[in-house]
Amino acid sequence: MKTLKNFFKFPPTFIGIATAFAFLLIFFCVWMTAYDGVTDRINKLKIGLVNEDNDIGANIEKNLKENLPFKVKSYSSVTHAKEDMNNRNLDMVIQIPANFSSLLKEKNTTEINYFIN
Repeated sequence: MKTLKNFFKFPPTFIGIATAFAFLLIFFCVWMTAYDGVTDRINKLKIGLVNEDNDIGANIEKNLKENLPFKVKSYSSVTHAKEDMNNRNLDMVIQIPANFSSLLKEKNTTEINYFIN
């Protein structure tokens, strides 16, 4: 306990504690205001969808276009979609691979690839 009392006798101790609390308060305020209204702007998100699978992938593509609150644009190739994403025309690219249905039927597991800008 004596060590703690001696520790608090030094002015730099209080400066360090005050700085830590100030940083905490500033970080909290900036963090909370940065995410204000994110869900209000979700309809401005632009997604490119590349469906290489004509079986189950077609149903997924249809459902995504109908049910997502985003702007969804179909592409025939991942390369073209990634170009648009790199040119800031898209925020994300979703790729349904050609073997999507077959892997799902055979192994009950598959992957959907996505790329984020």
